[in-house]
Order: sequence, then C-alpha cells, then structure tokens
Amino acid sequence: MKSQRILCVIGKMDSGGAETMLMKLFRVCKMKEIIFDFVVFTDEKGFYDDEIRALGGNIYQLGKRNPFIVLLRYIMLLRRNKYEFLIQSTEQAHRAILALIAKCCGAKKIIIRSTNSKTGRGILVDLLELTLRWIPNLAANVKIAPSIQAGNFLFGTRSKYSILHNGINTNEYKFDDNVCDEYRKKLNVQDKFVVGHIGRFEKQKNHIFLIKVFREILKIRPQSVLVLVGSGSLKSYIKQMASDLGISSKIIFLERRNDIPKLMMAMDVMIFPSLYEGMPNVVIEAQTTGLPCLVSDIVTDDCGLTNKVKFLSLKQMPSTWAESACDVVEDNYNRHDSYKQIKAANYDIEDVANEFLNLFYK
Repeated sequence: MKSQRILCVIGKMDSGGAETMLMKLFRVCKMKEIIFDFVVFTDEKGFYDDEIRALGGNIYQLGKRNPFIVLLRYIMLLRRNKYEFLIQSTEQAHRAILALIAKCCGAKKIIIRSTNSKTGRGILVDLLELTLRWIPNLAANVKIAPSIQAGNFLFGTRSKYSILHNGINTNEYKFDDNVCDEYRKKLNVQDKFVVGHIGRFEKQKNHIFLIKVFREILKIRPQSVLVLVGSGSLKSYIKQMASDLGISSKIIFLERRNDIPKLMMAMDVMIFPSLYEGMPNVVIEAQTTGLPCLVSDIVTDDCGLTNKVKFLSLKQMPSTWAESACDVVEDNYNRHDSYKQIKAANYDIEDVANEFLNLFYK
C-alpha cells in the first residue's frame, strides 16, 4: 500500500473517546506509512497535538469565532492539499456538512463515524438531528459506528453501516501485580477500597450520581477512596459538591493521564453511571485489566464482553448501586486480566486498524 495521508475532521484533539480512537488508529497506520492529518475547529492546543506532530501529522487550526471565515479556510485547505481520503467523527448529523463539502472539493473516499447515541443537547436537538440524517448518508462512502445504538442514531435504522470496534492495545492492559502495588503506593491507597471513574466532567458522565453512590459506599466500607480521572466544565462543581457532603478528603481528583492502564490496575472497581454512550472505551479497557465494572443499563450491553461487567438501572437508589459495587468486587475477588477474551472478540487495535483500512481502500 503506497504512502497516503488521511484528513481527520474533528472539533479538537482532546482526550475524549472519539479522539482517542483516532489516535489508536493513527499509531498503527503510521507503521503502514499512512499518516493522519487533522483539521480542528479551535485555536486551543489539544491533548494529542504534540504526539500527532511527533508521528508526522499536520494539525490545521481553523478557529471557531466567525463561521464564515472558518468555512472559507476549510474549503481553501481542501482545495490546496487535494485530500482524497477523509474521516469525520461526529454525533451530530448537521456537522456532516463538512464531509459533504469535502466531497464537493474532490475527496474520493469519505468515512463518517458516529460517536454517540445522543447529542447531549436535549430532546429537541436530538429530534432535529434525526431530520438531518440525509447529510451523513449522502456524504459518506462508508459509514461506521462503535455500536448499533450509535449507528442507528446518526444514520438511521434503515441505513447500511459497519460496526468498527473501539480497539485497544490489549498488551498494555495485561494485569500486573507489581504495577498494581506500585500505583496503590503512589496514590497512597494501599489499605483502601479503591473505587474509580475515568471520564470527562460533563453531564453525560453523571458524576453527580456517582458522588451520591460513593457516599453510600463509605457507609458500607469506611476505608474507601474514590479516584476520578479527567477534566471538564463540571469539575469545580463536583469538587464543591464533595466538600459540601463532607467527603472531599476521600476523593482523589486527577487530570487527564497517559497511564490509564496502570491506574486501572490499582482500582478495585469502576463505576460508570453514564446517561448515554456510543461505546465506552474505558469499560472495554477496564475489563481487559480484570477490573470489575458497574455500568448503567442505558449504555449498550455490547460493552459487556466478559463477566466483569454488571449493568444496573439509574432508577435504582444510590444505596443499591453502592451495594452492587461492593458485591461485584466480591464476585471477582481473584483479580486476573481478560486480554485474551478481548482480543478474541476482535477488539485488539491491530485487528481493528486492519479492518478500518480495508473499509477505506476496498
């Protein structure tokens, strides 16, 4: 396969699930002499910008203040660089107009990837997006999604799309007792019951409910600690909430990290009470390390690849969630990784990247 550049269209290359998936694909494709360039609609530096440039990719920052100027810059970029291959990740149908413009500017192969099962902007916005499904369906040569829920939301139930798993480097998630001990010492939680959550501090991730659940866990296991990893607009609010409840000393707030597999190895259970998801990467990753997970049943059950995952309704009381979180750990007391199971389910990033390229070049 000859050297090729693929243009990735996305808002900003931060550490969200869609962005992380693109980087996983880029790392593998780089070894096959395929380079990803990124067009982003911001002037701010993204979490992955340095790594993108280190891998040989370009980042085109088009800004976001004046939509007409941004659109003109985008068209000029497409015409100047003559990209034939493009992938856009989005959960909003109207944003696929960018892929449609690329098609008009000469792009020959366009993949649109649905990233979520809702927009998170309310029912009216979701309904409006449903009426605009014709845009991604018209623009894309290939349509992909991480789950049926995500695919149906962006493309519709009658549209033909492919499921492309949220792949991971399974070798990085092999459970290691030494790493577990090392990171529990780093976090100073050697003798604690460690509850974890990894995700943006935004409404979708439902941190408010999570804090209420953890307060109930403390009643069952007073020596518990909650490790929250991520950034976002609600982080200060959640910190204040924890303080108001008198449990802030029991919570460790961490920023975005590059050592997520090791942090997961230090945890005893992960609670994931999201209000909606396309396909949660961290649940797949957590299972691979053998970390038991308690997940809201709104999330697609496709993410339950092993017996490490238990689903529970958000209609249940926080106290019920707390009891289930403790029970799921007892059920998985002997910690061992599940990377062979995850790999067998075709979630290894090498296999996913090959499938991705087959879709692009078929």
